[in-house]
Amino acid sequence: MKLLRAMAGLALLLAAACQSGGGLAPASSSGLSTVVKLDAGYVYGLNGPVRSYKGIPYAAAPVGPLRWKPAQPVAHWEGVKPAVSYGPQCIQGRVADPKFSEDCLTLNVWTPATTKAAKLPVYVWIHGGAFVSGAGSLPSYDGAALASQGVVVVSINYRLGIFGFFAHPELSGENPDHVSGNQAVTDMIQSLQWVKSNITAFGGDASNVTIGGESAGGTSMGLLLLSPKASGLFSKAVAESPWGFFQPTGHLTKTWYGKKPAEQVGAALGSLADLRAKAPMDVALLPRAAGGVGANTNQVVDGVIIPDDPTVLLQKGQINPARLLVGANRDEGTIFARPAATLTEARAMAIAGNGPGADALVAIYGGVSDATAQQANLAISRDSLFTMGARELARAVSQKSQAWQYEFTRVSGAGERSKLGAFHGAEMPYFFRNLPDTPYVAPRVQPLGVTDFTAVDEKLSLGMSGYLLNFIRTGDPNGPGLAPWPKYAGGAEPYMEFSADGFSVRSDLRKLQLDALRAHYLGQFARRGD
Repeated sequence: MKLLRAMAGLALLLAAACQSGGGLAPASSSGLSTVVKLDAGYVYGLNGPVRSYKGIPYAAAPVGPLRWKPAQPVAHWEGVKPAVSYGPQCIQGRVADPKFSEDCLTLNVWTPATTKAAKLPVYVWIHGGAFVSGAGSLPSYDGAALASQGVVVVSINYRLGIFGFFAHPELSGENPDHVSGNQAVTDMIQSLQWVKSNITAFGGDASNVTIGGESAGGTSMGLLLLSPKASGLFSKAVAESPWGFFQPTGHLTKTWYGKKPAEQVGAALGSLADLRAKAPMDVALLPRAAGGVGANTNQVVDGVIIPDDPTVLLQKGQINPARLLVGANRDEGTIFARPAATLTEARAMAIAGNGPGADALVAIYGGVSDATAQQANLAISRDSLFTMGARELARAVSQKSQAWQYEFTRVSGAGERSKLGAFHGAEMPYFFRNLPDTPYVAPRVQPLGVTDFTAVDEKLSLGMSGYLLNFIRTGDPNGPGLAPWPKYAGGAEPYMEFSADGFSVRSDLRKLQLDALRAHYLGQFARRGD
């Protein structure tokens, strides 16, 4: 009888959805799911003050003949597809795991809307993980808390590693644009096209879309800002700790920066037919070609999706019009930099990470003795990987639109115990209102201490998420009850510090050091070998 009642209730909900043109069905006190009509078919999710829909396919499964193809629209399905649990994570690393699958192009939606006429602002989150790990289903990215404040939150999966960034001359030959190598970026673009076509059914406003991401997700913000293929799919972007800008990007067919062309690296692994015939984990275990472009795990310049080296595009101002909120954390380098016990080691590490001549940067960063070597090493890692690129994004966007920059300096109890400070990823649960979750660092410090997060952190989270929500709604982080945050501009280059003391406007973030790093890297771009 319970099953019959449940089926009857579901039928009523489906009928309500059909009668309302595919919008959200009325809330059900029975706890039954809510049915929504999408372009590809019906889905049902879970009711509550914030309704959730998880594991919705936004693209065709990239398997068999579609392996390494650009993301394709999802095929229509019959009946009502359950969207009550997350889809599988994309294959990552070189480890077999039941939760990983090649068929992984799904997204998740959290909405407080009760009708599709709500026209709520939309926030699309693209996860980090160096383009080789991560998923939109990680607890840090749960969108319920943000959605409860009147926005629709979407998180996505995209292909990772060799599945997401594989170039091959045969792949380029079968592509109408004659390119390959940026499959993950096409996934992101397809997800935004899905949002544009379907988000109204969840009460979202397709004309008010903000994209956001951290680390590789922050890098993705830059790539989408620079890609002509993403033009018109969003109006605002949030780039937290964008990774790798100013790190030279290789080319699909040319030898840039001494790196082999990406197509050549892919061709060395075999024919396309043989590679597509391999089992997914056999693909993940393929050897990484020495001298290849990002070991087939990073974006490449293909002239179409990514027209030129991202840093060169930023210098030229070739960027899609959008507003930007961007920043990094004070202690980003603590997770990435190896210890430098002596000044000699710090100089060697600077060269290894940043190229010939980078040893001169150590002194500029205060490395003048063995005692100060490690601090300089950490600072160079932080700024070369994250802060410099964040500043360059702010500079480029501010020439055409408006940008706001921040630096996160709060050291939580977890950061203190792990000796990682304001570590990479520490800001995310503050923006998402998901304290006490601690992304990335948690495995190092578990179990979490009862004093890891205090009233100071709660207050900081409310303020940071307040800025974020204002930006998502209006394109300006400022609003009632929040300290004024000035726009990024030339001259003093103001930014907001998020600290234990609250919110403070500063200016010229490490200008001497960042200018030295910038000059060092621009010298490399001048010698890329066009």
